[in-house]
Amino acid sequence: MPNLTGADLKKLAKEQRQQGLFDGAIDSLQQAIDLAGAELADLHGILGGTLADQRDLVAAAKAYDDGFKVDSRYNPLSSYNALNRLVMRIRLIPGALTQPELMRKESRLDFVDVPYELALLQAKLERHVEHERSHDFWAAGDLALAAALNGSLEVTRKAAERFSRSSPPEFAITAYRRTLAALGELDIPCKQAINSLDTLLAANEN
Repeated sequence: MPNLTGADLKKLAKEQRQQGLFDGAIDSLQQAIDLAGAELADLHGILGGTLADQRDLVAAAKAYDDGFKVDSRYNPLSSYNALNRLVMRIRLIPGALTQPELMRKESRLDFVDVPYELALLQAKLERHVEHERSHDFWAAGDLALAAALNGSLEVTRKAAERFSRSSPPEFAITAYRRTLAALGELDIPCKQAINSLDTLLAANEN
Protein backbone atom coordinates (compact mmCIF):
# COMPACT_ATOMS: atom_id res chain seq x y z
CA MET A 1 0.00 0.00 0.00
CA PRO A 2 1.42 3.43 -0.91
CA ASN A 3 1.98 6.00 1.81
CA LEU A 4 -1.40 7.50 2.65
CA THR A 5 -2.05 10.99 3.94
CA GLY A 6 -4.09 11.65 7.04
CA ALA A 7 -7.04 12.62 4.83
CA ASP A 8 -6.67 9.36 2.86
CA LEU A 9 -6.62 7.33 6.05
CA LYS A 10 -9.66 9.13 7.44
CA LYS A 11 -11.60 8.44 4.23
CA LEU A 12 -10.47 4.81 4.23
CA ALA A 13 -11.50 4.38 7.87
CA LYS A 14 -15.00 5.69 7.11
CA GLU A 15 -15.33 3.25 4.21
CA GLN A 16 -14.04 0.36 6.31
CA ARG A 17 -16.48 1.22 9.08
CA GLN A 18 -19.41 1.31 6.66
CA GLN A 19 -18.37 -2.10 5.37
CA GLY A 20 -18.21 -3.51 8.90
CA LEU A 21 -14.41 -3.82 8.77
CA PHE A 22 -14.01 -2.41 12.25
CA ASP A 23 -10.50 -3.71 12.97
CA GLY A 24 -9.25 -2.17 9.73
CA ALA A 25 -11.04 1.09 10.47
CA ILE A 26 -9.45 1.28 13.92
CA ASP A 27 -6.00 0.62 12.45
CA SER A 28 -6.49 3.29 9.78
CA LEU A 29 -7.66 5.82 12.35
CA GLN A 30 -4.70 5.08 14.62
CA GLN A 31 -2.32 5.65 11.71
CA ALA A 32 -4.09 8.94 10.92
CA ILE A 33 -3.81 10.03 14.55
CA ASP A 34 -0.09 9.18 14.61
CA LEU A 35 0.45 11.20 11.42
CA ALA A 36 -1.50 14.14 12.82
CA GLY A 37 0.49 13.95 16.05
CA ALA A 38 3.82 14.05 14.23
CA GLU A 39 2.60 17.01 12.16
CA LEU A 40 1.40 18.84 15.28
CA ALA A 41 4.74 18.29 17.01
CA ASP A 42 6.54 19.66 13.96
CA LEU A 43 4.30 22.74 13.94
CA HIS A 44 5.07 23.39 17.61
CA GLY A 45 8.77 23.12 16.76
CA ILE A 46 8.50 25.57 13.87
CA LEU A 47 6.59 27.94 16.16
CA GLY A 48 9.35 27.59 18.75
CA GLY A 49 12.00 28.44 16.19
CA THR A 50 10.06 31.47 14.98
CA LEU A 51 9.61 32.75 18.54
CA ALA A 52 13.33 32.22 19.16
CA ASP A 53 14.05 34.33 16.08
CA GLN A 54 12.04 37.08 17.80
CA ARG A 55 14.14 36.48 20.94
CA ASP A 56 11.05 35.50 22.95
CA LEU A 57 12.91 32.61 24.53
CA VAL A 58 10.29 31.81 27.17
CA ALA A 59 7.52 31.48 24.59
CA ALA A 60 9.90 29.51 22.35
CA ALA A 61 10.71 27.09 25.19
CA LYS A 62 6.99 26.64 25.84
CA ALA A 63 6.35 25.84 22.18
CA TYR A 64 9.16 23.29 22.16
CA ASP A 65 7.81 21.84 25.42
CA ASP A 66 4.42 21.37 23.76
CA GLY A 67 6.06 19.74 20.75
CA PHE A 68 8.12 17.49 23.02
CA LYS A 69 4.98 16.27 24.80
CA VAL A 70 3.31 15.44 21.49
CA ASP A 71 6.49 13.74 20.21
CA SER A 72 6.67 11.63 23.37
CA ARG A 73 3.34 10.11 22.45
CA TYR A 74 3.34 10.01 18.67
CA ASN A 75 6.92 10.34 17.46
CA PRO A 76 9.32 9.06 20.16
CA LEU A 77 12.28 8.87 17.74
CA SER A 78 12.19 12.63 17.14
CA SER A 79 14.78 14.75 18.94
CA TYR A 80 14.02 18.20 17.50
CA ASN A 81 11.74 19.49 20.24
CA ALA A 82 13.56 17.51 22.94
CA LEU A 83 16.85 19.24 22.14
CA ASN A 84 15.55 22.72 21.47
CA ARG A 85 13.53 22.94 24.70
CA LEU A 86 16.87 22.48 26.48
CA VAL A 87 18.74 24.92 24.21
CA MET A 88 16.14 27.63 24.95
CA ARG A 89 16.54 27.10 28.69
CA ILE A 90 20.32 27.34 28.43
CA ARG A 91 20.00 30.56 26.46
CA LEU A 92 17.64 31.92 29.12
CA ILE A 93 19.69 30.84 32.13
CA PRO A 94 23.19 29.70 31.08
CA GLY A 95 24.05 28.65 34.63
CA ALA A 96 21.33 25.99 34.51
CA LEU A 97 23.68 23.91 32.36
CA THR A 98 25.75 23.14 35.45
CA GLN A 99 23.35 24.17 38.26
CA PRO A 100 19.94 22.83 37.28
CA GLU A 101 18.14 24.36 40.25
CA LEU A 102 18.74 27.82 38.79
CA MET A 103 16.04 26.97 36.26
CA ARG A 104 13.45 27.30 39.01
CA LYS A 105 13.95 31.08 38.84
CA GLU A 106 12.00 31.06 35.58
CA SER A 107 8.52 30.46 36.99
CA ARG A 108 6.85 30.82 33.58
CA LEU A 109 8.33 27.50 32.47
CA ASP A 110 7.97 23.96 33.77
CA PHE A 111 11.11 22.98 35.67
CA VAL A 112 13.51 20.85 33.66
CA ASP A 113 16.81 19.46 34.98
CA VAL A 114 18.83 20.56 31.96
CA PRO A 115 22.10 18.59 32.45
CA TYR A 116 20.19 15.43 33.36
CA GLU A 117 17.92 15.68 30.32
CA LEU A 118 20.88 16.49 28.06
CA ALA A 119 22.71 13.37 29.23
CA LEU A 120 19.60 11.25 28.61
CA LEU A 121 19.12 12.78 25.17
CA GLN A 122 22.73 12.21 24.17
CA ALA A 123 22.52 8.54 25.20
CA LYS A 124 19.25 8.14 23.29
CA LEU A 125 20.69 9.75 20.15
CA GLU A 126 23.83 7.62 20.34
CA ARG A 127 21.56 4.56 20.12
CA HIS A 128 19.44 6.06 17.37
CA VAL A 129 22.31 6.95 15.04
CA GLU A 130 23.51 3.35 15.19
CA HIS A 131 20.09 1.86 14.51
CA GLU A 132 16.72 3.46 13.67
CA ARG A 133 18.10 6.81 12.44
CA SER A 134 21.45 5.72 11.04
CA HIS A 135 20.87 7.59 7.75
CA ASP A 136 19.20 10.65 9.29
CA PHE A 137 21.43 13.73 9.16
CA TRP A 138 19.19 15.46 11.73
CA ALA A 139 19.92 12.68 14.23
CA ALA A 140 23.66 13.06 13.71
CA GLY A 141 23.44 16.84 13.95
CA ASP A 142 21.32 16.72 17.10
CA LEU A 143 23.76 14.25 18.66
CA ALA A 144 26.70 16.52 17.81
CA LEU A 145 24.97 19.50 19.43
CA ALA A 146 23.81 17.59 22.51
CA ALA A 147 27.30 16.14 22.98
CA ALA A 148 28.88 19.59 22.59
CA LEU A 149 26.58 20.98 25.29
CA ASN A 150 27.63 18.05 27.48
CA GLY A 151 31.28 18.88 26.78
CA SER A 152 31.84 15.49 25.15
CA LEU A 153 34.44 16.47 22.56
CA GLU A 154 35.05 13.00 21.10
CA VAL A 155 31.33 12.22 20.67
CA THR A 156 30.84 15.67 19.18
CA ARG A 157 33.60 15.07 16.62
CA LYS A 158 32.34 11.64 15.59
CA ALA A 159 28.74 12.84 15.31
CA ALA A 160 29.85 15.85 13.24
CA GLU A 161 31.74 13.52 10.91
CA ARG A 162 28.64 11.33 10.57
CA PHE A 163 26.60 14.46 9.85
CA SER A 164 29.07 15.49 7.12
CA ARG A 165 29.04 12.02 5.52
CA SER A 166 25.24 12.17 5.22
CA SER A 167 25.49 15.10 2.76
CA PRO A 168 23.28 17.47 4.77
CA PRO A 169 21.46 20.23 2.89
CA GLU A 170 22.71 23.79 3.27
CA PHE A 171 19.68 24.86 5.31
CA ALA A 172 20.44 22.21 7.95
CA ILE A 173 24.03 23.38 8.33
CA THR A 174 22.84 26.98 8.56
CA ALA A 175 20.27 26.10 11.22
CA TYR A 176 22.83 24.39 13.44
CA ARG A 177 25.39 27.17 12.98
CA ARG A 178 22.79 29.79 14.00
CA THR A 179 22.11 27.83 17.18
CA LEU A 180 25.83 27.48 17.84
CA ALA A 181 26.35 31.21 17.31
CA ALA A 182 23.69 32.00 19.93
CA LEU A 183 25.21 29.50 22.37
CA GLY A 184 28.71 30.78 21.66
CA GLU A 185 27.75 34.16 23.13
CA LEU A 186 27.04 32.59 26.53
CA ASP A 187 29.33 32.07 29.49
CA ILE A 188 29.10 28.27 29.61
CA PRO A 189 31.81 25.68 30.33
CA CYS A 190 31.34 23.81 27.04
CA LYS A 191 32.45 26.74 24.86
CA GLN A 192 35.40 24.80 23.45
CA ALA A 193 33.11 22.00 22.25
CA ILE A 194 30.60 24.50 20.83
CA ASN A 195 33.33 26.34 18.91
CA SER A 196 34.87 23.08 17.69
CA LEU A 197 31.52 21.91 16.36
CA ASP A 198 30.94 25.21 14.60
CA THR A 199 34.34 24.91 12.92
CA LEU A 200 33.54 21.37 11.79
CA LEU A 201 30.17 22.43 10.36
CA ALA A 202 31.64 25.50 8.66
CA ALA A 203 33.84 23.15 6.63
CA ASN A 204 30.66 21.70 5.08
CA GLU A 205 29.31 25.01 3.83
CA ASN A 206 29.65 25.85 0.16
